Amino acid sequence: MMEKRLPTPLRKPRITFQPSFSRFECRVIAICGLAQSRFRFGGNVRCQPVLVTSRRSEQCIDDLVMTRRKLLSVAPWIPSVDSKYAGHKYFFHHLTRLAEVFEVVLISCDVEENRKLLGEMTPWRTVLVPPLPKAAGLKGKLASLRLQGRWDPIPAINGRELFSEEQPEIVELHWSTTMILAPRVRKLFPGAYIAGYQYDRYSSTLTWSKLRRLRLRRRILESVAGRVIARQERRLARSCDLVAAFKQRDLKFVGNRASTMVIDPWLDPPISRAPGNETKDVLLVGAFDRVENEEGALWMINEVMPIVWLEQPTARLVLAGANPGPKLRQHEGPRVRVTGFVDDLSPFYAAAHCSVAPIFTGGGLRFKVPQALSHGIPLVATSESLAGLEGLGRARLAGVEDEAPGFAAAISRVLRDPVKAASDAASAKEWVLRRFSFDRSVQSVIDRYMVATSGDQ
Repeated sequence: MMEKRLPTPLRKPRITFQPSFSRFECRVIAICGLAQSRFRFGGNVRCQPVLVTSRRSEQCIDDLVMTRRKLLSVAPWIPSVDSKYAGHKYFFHHLTRLAEVFEVVLISCDVEENRKLLGEMTPWRTVLVPPLPKAAGLKGKLASLRLQGRWDPIPAINGRELFSEEQPEIVELHWSTTMILAPRVRKLFPGAYIAGYQYDRYSSTLTWSKLRRLRLRRRILESVAGRVIARQERRLARSCDLVAAFKQRDLKFVGNRASTMVIDPWLDPPISRAPGNETKDVLLVGAFDRVENEEGALWMINEVMPIVWLEQPTARLVLAGANPGPKLRQHEGPRVRVTGFVDDLSPFYAAAHCSVAPIFTGGGLRFKVPQALSHGIPLVATSESLAGLEGLGRARLAGVEDEAPGFAAAISRVLRDPVKAASDAASAKEWVLRRFSFDRSVQSVIDRYMVATSGDQ
């Protein structure tokens, strides 16, 4: 009879590393604003990480170490179920499900936003590492563009001694800001299965928007940076065994050098609608520190809603989302409500007569679109907003318009005839609930990982 091994206490790992990047990688990092660092080309950057273990019983950790395959997940941010970003919510539920099957260790940046989340109960361990400092000179000027105002700091990870005693079988790299580590991870863990997750193809966010009136010099810099980033994204994606994204279009650049997979977003459960009578709410949901969301909101305020108010004077634009800037706050009034961050969007979805998605620049799947449709709310959207929703007929939507007069006319039709709009929205809701399934998607990811690490490929 085989002797049963008893669980051994989990040893606190000694973690030191020396991140070193090639000169080309340094230039790309500086241009992208991904890792804003004062690099000494050709040298190494030494930094001491901070180890943090989530609050859970030692016995639970011991059991995970003894029975589960090890999965290392790298991301700029610690996910939270209450995050203001839909992508972070997806990441939280993604890790939660994976932790049921694997021993999950999360590597993230030692920044204030992450330190605030360390007290939360999570089924995974968390290791924080310092982000790289700000660049100087020309690299700093390029990085200071913050190309879409939302580049995340990249973890300064080499990991030569990181987990030297317990090699991970699977390594996940979430967001493009960590996929730059793919070649390094390949060298450190040659037997590991590497999966890269493209939430946004950052090069596609640099596509020209007709709403943006930038100076020529900045447009040239963004254009050059976009091409550099696109080449880098292709190279990094091909260093992975699996590349996952929320829409098929973001996977075409990978080619045949890596497996690809379309994953489904996390959607909150459908709610019962109860639109109010005093005002006819037109709802726009989004994190307004993202440039494309702020641009869309200003377009609604300045060009679309004035046309709607001529026919529907009781219409009210509701901007529900975190971090609205002064450009939006200055329009707050009886006809424009700016909520800021809210813990629960359900009351706003329930009260909405119409939902809008005025997005004009490229990027990942717009979670706000399937989320609104899953609640049965009539939706008026731009063509770009529907990227990743192939198969959703336009007849199911209240309108697909890219010009302000047509967009306003579609909103007015919804407010004028809510019964017909609700009927079309019910058809769209049925399609979304059939098309998107987070549970089915994450189970496919787990199955892929299990096959890849079983040795039976």
